[in-house]
Order: sequence, then C-alpha cells, then structure tokens
Amino acid sequence: MVEAKTIYQNILSWKKDHFDALYLLGLIAYQTNELDRAEELIAKAIELNGRNPAFHSNRGLVLRALRRLDEALASYNRAIEIAPAYAEAFFNRGNTLKDLGRFDEALASYDKAVAIRPAYAEAYSNRGNMLTDLGRLDDALASYDRAVAIRPDYADVYFNRGATLRDLERLDEALASYDRALEIKPDFAEAYCNRGNTLMDLGRFDEALTSCDRAIAIKPDYADARSSRGAVLRKQGRLDEAVDSFRQAIALKPDFAEAYNLGTGLMDLCRFGEAGELYEQALALDVHSDRVWRGLTSMLMYHPDLSPDDRFRRQQEFGSRMAEKVVEQPPRAANDRDPRRRLRIGWLSSDFREHPVGHNLLPFFEHRDRSRSEAICYAEVRAPDDMTAWFREHSDEWRSTVGLSDAAVAELIRADRIDVMIYLAGRFDQNRMHVAAWRAAPVQVSMFDVATSGLEAMDYLVADRLMVPIHGVERFTERLARLPNTYVHPGIDDAPDVVAPPILSNGYATFGCFNNPTKVNDRVLELWAKLLARVPESRLVLKYRNHYQSAQIRDRIEGIMSRHGIERSRLELGGEPEAATPHLARYGGVDIALDPFPFNGSTTTFEALWMGVPVVTLEGNGLVSRWSSAQLQHVGLDELVARTPEDYVGFAAALAGDCSRLAGLRSELRQRVLGSALCNGRRTNRYLERALRAMWRAWCDSG
Repeated sequence: MVEAKTIYQNILSWKKDHFDALYLLGLIAYQTNELDRAEELIAKAIELNGRNPAFHSNRGLVLRALRRLDEALASYNRAIEIAPAYAEAFFNRGNTLKDLGRFDEALASYDKAVAIRPAYAEAYSNRGNMLTDLGRLDDALASYDRAVAIRPDYADVYFNRGATLRDLERLDEALASYDRALEIKPDFAEAYCNRGNTLMDLGRFDEALTSCDRAIAIKPDYADARSSRGAVLRKQGRLDEAVDSFRQAIALKPDFAEAYNLGTGLMDLCRFGEAGELYEQALALDVHSDRVWRGLTSMLMYHPDLSPDDRFRRQQEFGSRMAEKVVEQPPRAANDRDPRRRLRIGWLSSDFREHPVGHNLLPFFEHRDRSRSEAICYAEVRAPDDMTAWFREHSDEWRSTVGLSDAAVAELIRADRIDVMIYLAGRFDQNRMHVAAWRAAPVQVSMFDVATSGLEAMDYLVADRLMVPIHGVERFTERLARLPNTYVHPGIDDAPDVVAPPILSNGYATFGCFNNPTKVNDRVLELWAKLLARVPESRLVLKYRNHYQSAQIRDRIEGIMSRHGIERSRLELGGEPEAATPHLARYGGVDIALDPFPFNGSTTTFEALWMGVPVVTLEGNGLVSRWSSAQLQHVGLDELVARTPEDYVGFAAALAGDCSRLAGLRSELRQRVLGSALCNGRRTNRYLERALRAMWRAWCDSG
C-alpha cells in the first residue's frame, strides 16, 4: 500500500488533474482511516470526471463512515443514475438506508442488488439482517440460506442464521448453525457466546457454561459473554456466582445496560434494594430500555418496603419514558363509531400457551359471544404448544408478533382496525404493554396485571372489585373497570384426589408455600418463623420447581429461621421440576398453605384450594397484595384473610389447632371452589363483555 501511495503521489506531482490517481489515493486514505482526506481526494476526482460511477459509489462509502448519511445516499443515487446495473452501489445504498432507519427502502435496494447479481452473497446476508429487523424471520432465514449456498465458508452468515433460528425457537438448528460458524472460524467468540445462550435455552446448562467460558478465553474483555455466563449460572441456581459474572460484565462495559439485568439475580436472593440501585444505574445509561424498565417495574411488586406512592411514581415515570419513544403521533382512529355493531377485540400476550395466564384466559375464549365480537390474537409466542393450538382454533384471526418492534405491532393492530385492544399481564414474561404507547386501538385495556401500567394511552384496567376497592389507596393512570370478579380458572380435571389432612397421621401441622422464592422475602420468613414458634412441632415445606436447591436461597432461609430459633429439621426445602400432577399431589402433605406478601399467590392459591388446602393470606393495600384475598372471599373463607401480621399468625395457628376444621375444609373445598365465581367462566366472561361494550360506547360518544 505504501508503494502504491508513492506511485500515485508521483503521478499527481507530474499531472495534478489525474483523476484516477486522485481517486485511488483517496481509496488508500479510506483504507487507512484518513476519512476527511479520502473524501477530499475522491471529491476532486469527481470534479474532474463526474461520469465514473465507482467514484460516486466509493465516495458514498467514505461519507457513510463519516456519518454524513444523506450525502452518502446522494452519492449512491448518482452512481446508480450513471450505471443502473451497478450492484455494489445498490448494496451500499441499502446499508445507508438502514442506517437512516428507512428499512423498507433498504430492503428494496438489497433486492435490486441481488436481482442484478444473483450470486451476491454479501447482499443476501445484509438482506437477511434487514428482514430480521423488520420481523420477517422466515424470509430472513431464506436469505441467509441463499448466502451460504453461494458462499459455504461465510461464517458471519451462519452466525446470523443461528440468531434467527433461535428467535424462531428452532434451537437444535440454531445450535448446528453456530457449530458450523465455529468450524469455519474457530476463534469466533461471538458464536461461542450465542451458542451458550442457545444451549441454555435447551436446558443444557453445563455445556452452555463451557461455551461462554470459551468465548471469554478467546476475548477476555467480552462483556456480553460474561453477562450470558451470569444468565446460565442463574439458571443453575448459582446465584452469587451469577451476580459476580454480571458485575464483571459491567466493569468491562459500564454502559452495558443489558448486564444490569443482574438485578434479576439479586431479586432471586430478595436483595431488592441492591436490585433497584442497579436498575437505576442502567436507566442512567439508557432511560428507554424496555428490558431494564421491565425489571424495575417487576421489582416494585416484590419489594416489601415500598409505599403505594413510591410504586405509582415509578410506574408513572415508566409510562412517560415509553411515550417519549413515540416520535410520530398515530393517526386519529377511523373506526366506525356504531355502539351496537360487532366489535373487533384484540388480545396481546406471550402466554397463549401452557402458562397460568393461558389457563386463566381459556374460559373467556370458550364462552365468548361470537355474534357480538371477533377475537384477534397477537401472539408473542416463540414455542407454540397444544394450548397455543387451542387458542388459534378458538380465535377468529391470529397474528404472530415475534420479531416485530413495538411500533410495528401497533401498526399491525391499527391495520386490522381493532376496536378494543386488551394487553394481558403486561409487565411479565414477554408481554408487550409498551405497544399501547403507540395508541394501537381506540380503546386500550390492561388485564391480569398486578398494578397500573403507568401509560396514559392505556384507557382502562380491569380488576376484581375486591382487589381494587372503591376507597383503596392505590393509584392508577387508567380508569378502573371493577367487575364482580376477574380471576377465573377452569377446574383441574387431571388433579389427584383430595386426601385427608396429614396432621391426622403425623400428629403435627405442616405449613407449605409453593410460590416463587422471590416472593418469600425476609419479612415473610420472619413472620413464618413466629408462626412455627407459636405452633410446636410444626413443619414448613417450601417448593418451587428446582429453585430451593440453590445453596444461596437455602442459606438465606435457614439463616433467618435459625436466628428466630427454628431448627433446620423443621424445614423441607427442595423439589426438582415436576409434571403437573406430581406437583399437585404434593399438597397432600400440606395442612395449611401460607401466602407470601406483598406479592400474593394467584395460581398457587387456586391450586391449593382445589386440593382442599386452606390458604392464609395477609391482605395489603395494592392489587398485587389482594389476589389471594379475593379468591378466599369468593369461596367463603373470609376468616382466613388477615389485615395485620399478628392476625396472620393467629389465624394460621388457630387453624392448625383445629383438626376437625381442617378435615371439614379438606372434604368440601374442591366443591366450594367449583361452585364459586372462580370457576364460573361463562358468568365472568359476561361481565367482561358488558364492560368492554360500555368502554366502546364511551369512545363512540366521545367523538
């Protein structure tokens, strides 16, 4: 390169207007990152010979590197004007249009490049990337496949192909694609990292950890790999190590907002204050990060020391930040304002699958009045199952939102002319209540969530009257639609038979809680310790999948109990993941279920009652703290709803001392639940449909 540079400089000393020498010298400057000099030289070459398309196209490369994107685009357009079949110019033009956020135009430019040159592997690769950004994952995969068919040694394409296959939940194929990338390029740290993520998805945690470690060995300063390693360690229950790995990622890359999701690991340990501080640091780096806000707003629900005003303030801030992402206000809804017509009702959820929310939703779809409304499902479901198929069969239209941006999902909903849009369990799993910020439908409704969305564009929140009492202190940005009840669950047909309470054969009471240990904070454990001290010889069984196998979780629980004089022998912690029936059968060994707080149980409460096990709950001052209270009142167990910690201990202790009462409840609870509002999907759906119709009428009248 040095020799070539000398030759071109000599030519220019002999002939200053030698445009080829100027152009070639400009390319050398570009290759050595002397961008301003490169632009100056190529611009001079163009002044002398403006009809050479390569001059314009490569000046576009320089201008793009300088982030002068509009000028770069003009250069590519000029090159194409001179040479309409210039494939490279269309390719580079597509790259610049992508930088400008003009994705559809970028895709059209890549399409033109491959139409001109069918064997253009790089163009197929970037076309695949563009299709991925547009959420067209199957089309992206086809483009990647075309690229590697042309160029079988294209490691980067195998890497991107693996990412798309993972998004499509085709995990074994994704793993094979990463393996192929590593065959071609053995030091490909990024491929090892993503391979580790895929192995984690497959539940192959030891292999996943090895793959992440390999990425770190190749690239010790690779923050993403250390973050992924932390995620694997968390799945293994090695929580302290996970937190350390996340911290290492942040030390390497302080602006790496995603690594601050180590807050989730801290929440597993009920270290809510530390988790909150980390989320705050992450928001200082990226105030609009969906993942960080999701973590923070979820943490607010678990933290036992926050006031209703604290929670509301942060939820409101979240809503404001999401609204800031909406650059252009959506057009005014043009829906037909006929209050009596058949409505198009949209349902957005990641839980159209085997999931507690899916079970809660089944009765609403089973009993809906098809003559009065249509059901259009917007499914963020990456791994469909039999329940997914059931929902597809019972909906009028089905849309996958996987891979689509929030703005694109909102546009899809508007294009479908949805009248009332329902966002389910918004802050949990992969649910997408943020879409509401784009005003996707005239009427927008939050349902099955545990607090306000904070979004001004969310018009209503549907909740049980017992969960959101008229004179409650909790605040909402939405208008409240108070129904007689909202929690509804079909009877569990394959549940084991109810058995006699174990106290009759054991001679001592067994308390139990099968909730997520994140709900079992220190205040909960301290109260339970007081209960165990009040009831001599009693036992406490804690189970949730395999989470209680974590040494850190066990140490925390045993330490608190020990400080309150409760011996380890009175605790049963554990349980590997089990199928549904064995899980329910475990209630046969529990006399009384203990509800955690402030984040109560919901499905766990229903399951306990279904198995004949009474539940004692501490009713709080927010929706998140009243799920169990509402269920108990619906089945006539108001006397087990405590309003103070002292009552909680007293109610549970009194019940533990009344074997006949326990036996009577054991024999009758399932039938009481079956005959209650909790299992009356037809009536509950009727309440909901009336509420949705009233919301629609209000919108019609507002025009």
